[in-house]
Amino acid sequence: MKYFRRYGFVALAALIVMGGLLILFTVVFGGGKDKNGTKDNHYKRMREACETVNSHNFDIMVYGKDFAPPENFKYRGVTGFDDYSLALDKDGHSNCTAHMLIINDPNNELFITEQQWTQIKALLELNNFYLVVLGDKFGIMSAMGIVSNLPAAGTRSTIIWKHGERSYPGFADNPELVPFYVEQDLPNKDEQLLAYTMIMELSTHDIYFN
Repeated sequence: MKYFRRYGFVALAALIVMGGLLILFTVVFGGGKDKNGTKDNHYKRMREACETVNSHNFDIMVYGKDFAPPENFKYRGVTGFDDYSLALDKDGHSNCTAHMLIINDPNNELFITEQQWTQIKALLELNNFYLVVLGDKFGIMSAMGIVSNLPAAGTRSTIIWKHGERSYPGFADNPELVPFYVEQDLPNKDEQLLAYTMIMELSTHDIYFN
């Protein structure tokens, strides 16, 4: 009887310790999305993130799938990468701090020709032009000389600026940044989550605007 009591106590203590370690691991390494606060507060955080990005006065262009951002996020859709399609010098687009082209292809369904990639590469040489790619296009971007090194397998996003001298592969790969209830309510999460993460990331760190 004493044997079972002693080792039963040891087993119980071990379970408690393991449970505590599991909780700590979950919070530190994943699954730790902030679920505190009401849904209204979470949507408020998302709207405020959009306003923070808006405050930088960027001309944000989206090519590919429309990720249906919050209504207060300022952007426009484009259908190509030539001067006519982008209309960078048109009224309302020229009086901006910088231009940001977002290629939104989270499911890797878009086909972009080599000629179009050449146009994109030329855009990066302009002053104050940013390229954001949401989706795995690293192979073709490497072949075209837009990125110099392939990132780790599984990387799904990148941002490039300063004439291509600065880049951050994986900058929008952490959905933990998106408020919990906002993510839960996304109707097409596979097509929207990278872009929502991008907004939260851009609103959090000034590194992209320096």
